[in-house]
Amino acid sequence: MKRGILILCVILLCAGCSDGLLTEMDRLAADPEVVSPAVASFQSELTVSVSWDEDEAADEYVLRRAEDSSGVLSYEILYEGPVNHYRDTDVADEGRYLYTLTKKKGNREFGPSRPVLGVGSDCIGDIWEPNNTKEQAATLDHELIANSFYYEDAATHSTVQDTDWYKISIPPRCSASIVVVQSDPIPAQNSSHLSYLVEGTGPAETIASGVLYPIENTGLTTATFLFCIRPRAEECRDDLTLSGGTVIKYTLQISRFDFL
Repeated sequence: MKRGILILCVILLCAGCSDGLLTEMDRLAADPEVVSPAVASFQSELTVSVSWDEDEAADEYVLRRAEDSSGVLSYEILYEGPVNHYRDTDVADEGRYLYTLTKKKGNREFGPSRPVLGVGSDCIGDIWEPNNTKEQAATLDHELIANSFYYEDAATHSTVQDTDWYKISIPPRCSASIVVVQSDPIPAQNSSHLSYLVEGTGPAETIASGVLYPIENTGLTTATFLFCIRPRAEECRDDLTLSGGTVIKYTLQISRFDFL
């Protein structure tokens, strides 16, 4: 009986060792996957947060950064080690940076990945964030102070931009007029850096700062309407390089309700 128990224990122990050995052999045989890091801007002042998924086949990660330029990019190493995240605080206000990720296994390197744009800013997203999708729409029932942004790099023409979704409840047979006032940058007359689109309509139209935009509820019951406000790329970037960007500050409110 004792001998049988001993044999069973040996078998289980060997099976456990075999599983671990096989897992380690799989790791040694696999090559790390070359993937771009996730880059988050406008979450903390003058900080770009960079992260990436752990790769069991990698021993270390190498994060590099280059300042955006229309010429040759010069990458420098920001981080090298086993951790899968990095907070870049050495950034300038409105500075545009491209991040790449390389994975090391032994003395071999895999990468670099395609670059990803990050933007340093002393401005962070407004308190209504995240409202970047219809499902996350902020409720418009009083004056909201908000911001949006658009940045594009000169090297790859990738973008960092913010679309703001809002929802408004309108009584039956009524029209609600909303008004957007852009405070920074100061817009040209009858124009702004923003566009406006009500769900189910189109195309988006340029917002004239201070002008009323009616949304009509022709139904017989109170209804909720969704609309978005987003930056106009052509106003935010430089015409020659098709790069650059800006933060746009604005207020949004319901100006009045009218019966239809």
